[in-house]
Amino acid sequence: MKKIVIIISLLLLVVVIGYFGYQKYFKIYLNIKNDIIEINTNHELSEYVDVKNGVVVNSSDILNFNEIKEEIVKIKIENRFKKIIEKEIFIKVIDTEKPIIEYDKKITITIGDKVDLLKNVKVKDNSLEDITPVIDGDYDLKKEGTYKLKYIASDSSGNKEEVEFELIVKKAPAKVSSSKYYIKVNKELNVLMVYGLDENNEYNKLVKTFVISAGNNTPLGTYKTDLKYETLKLEGGVYGHYTVRFLKSRGMWFHSVPYFSKPTNGNWDNLEYEEYNKLGTLASLGCIRLAVIDAKWIYDNIPKGTTVEIYESDTLPDGVVKPIPIKIDVNSENRGWDPTDPDIDNPWHN
Repeated sequence: MKKIVIIISLLLLVVVIGYFGYQKYFKIYLNIKNDIIEINTNHELSEYVDVKNGVVVNSSDILNFNEIKEEIVKIKIENRFKKIIEKEIFIKVIDTEKPIIEYDKKITITIGDKVDLLKNVKVKDNSLEDITPVIDGDYDLKKEGTYKLKYIASDSSGNKEEVEFELIVKKAPAKVSSSKYYIKVNKELNVLMVYGLDENNEYNKLVKTFVISAGNNTPLGTYKTDLKYETLKLEGGVYGHYTVRFLKSRGMWFHSVPYFSKPTNGNWDNLEYEEYNKLGTLASLGCIRLAVIDAKWIYDNIPKGTTVEIYESDTLPDGVVKPIPIKIDVNSENRGWDPTDPDIDNPWHN
């Protein structure tokens, strides 16, 4: 009898040791680290589960779900006996991310302009929905003023983004006599001179002197200004700021030194700074380049019909001194801005 008790005890001990040994060394333990995924995002399965006493053979599978719901994900696990076991987990697909609004933070128009305030606004969202933003705030396109407005974009999950922008409505510029000024451009010395009428009603009164960059293809002769745009796409896919045309047939303009792209959120911060440092020398393709502050003066003050005379000479008229252009440090973080730009966001002002 005593022997039987001993044998039974030993058997029970073996069973207990075997049970706990199996639990520790052989039983598959599946730990779900995260059972939530944002819609339309890519993740490896390994980011969501880990396993003890086995290896997930499909851990590099990419999870990418495009519907908000619970998804069943199958996990293949190889145990210590090289056997493949398949388990399932539930992944909850959600959308908690706000839409992203790309927009211009400043919009300037003139009374009477036809304008679509949503034309350059783009909304991106992880849901991949086609979202049309709305404008919040009161404004009047026929009334001069500065209007503080918002773009609001919401997705179907109720995620909402709001961004502020400024709408500036200006009066149409007053018509000025086309004979108020006379512009002379010395192509050889790269100097532009603006003359006004003196007491004898002759263009002998020097009003402004600007350093410029003309080009080998800048035409000599006498022309008339006829058109202006605050922003203009130029030859080569670059952009000019404060542009005034003086020769339609050959597309010749007064404009700023070119920018690589349109302004980002209203900021002209992508200047061709190496070209800027050429002011005072022949560098353009034919147009007349100026620093922004000078191009803006011409844009604001020179009316349609103003005479432009372009000539070559190795001397300047008495009393005219060629301005010394500002140089940009090409290693500066501010190099994308024209240092003369009066924009309040221009970092050179700091």
